[in-house]
Amino acid sequence: MDPESLGAEMALCRLAEQLVQPSSAEAAAAAFRAYDTDGSGYLEIGELCKALRSMREANLTSAETRLLLAYLFHYGDKDKDLRLSASELQSSLAPFVRRPPAEELQHACSAYQANRNLPALLRTLHRLQPAYLPAACAQAMSAAAAAAASGGGGAEQPPPGGAVPLALLPEILPLAAPGVEVPTKEVAWLRELVVLDSGAVALPMEELIAAISASADAVKRACAIKRIVEEARSERAPVAFESDLGSAEVVLQRLSDTLLEDEGERIAAAFAAIDRDGSCYLDGPELCAAMRQ
Repeated sequence: MDPESLGAEMALCRLAEQLVQPSSAEAAAAAFRAYDTDGSGYLEIGELCKALRSMREANLTSAETRLLLAYLFHYGDKDKDLRLSASELQSSLAPFVRRPPAEELQHACSAYQANRNLPALLRTLHRLQPAYLPAACAQAMSAAAAAAASGGGGAEQPPPGGAVPLALLPEILPLAAPGVEVPTKEVAWLRELVVLDSGAVALPMEELIAAISASADAVKRACAIKRIVEEARSERAPVAFESDLGSAEVVLQRLSDTLLEDEGERIAAAFAAIDRDGSCYLDGPELCAAMRQ
């Protein structure tokens, strides 16, 4: 931004801290309602002016206030009705969410390169700056809506409740973890872990973050199981699980018993019962169904 517009930049950063889901969707909604004085669910020009001028430390001039209004409406007002919804305002402010400290960000990226635990990387980024991942989602959703509108189909309607479309994960990850190259297969794998067999195509932000955190723990425990298995194989000994992995041990043993009873037709029949689409491969939902049984 123009060096003479430092007040405007500060105001955008402050608004972003308050309105781009700083800790939860409820907190962002409460901040939005505080500015929505007429309770319409939208911020009109007068309400935005009051919101901007309430940030006294920014000490905005009239010129800076006009600049900010012009930016917010130009970038966020997709339907050009001269008022901003919460999602429109969030997409306008998302680029101004401050990034985590550079040193911590580099450490998180280095850890991912070493252990390939993508959910753990996203969880760490969220812990460093709670508004960072929601901001990346808001930017990706805004870009997708703009692309849909430019294609002549009109602006794409966002999922209900501000849910994040999981199809946008390939676009969200470069924004959430800039400079980190994530293979396409790992993105697809992350989606499988997040969705399991629910069939969900979009998740509310808080549910997505919770699923990512649970997936990070799952990958960490899976790596521990893998090490146990590799050690047992190298020693030609039975696998001995740690006591705190009891539930995983039971499921793995039951699956093993199901697939290895006798030989030949019994094994094929057991696999076919799990392979519901007859593809001769087990995908995420099929494995989930088998383990739930």
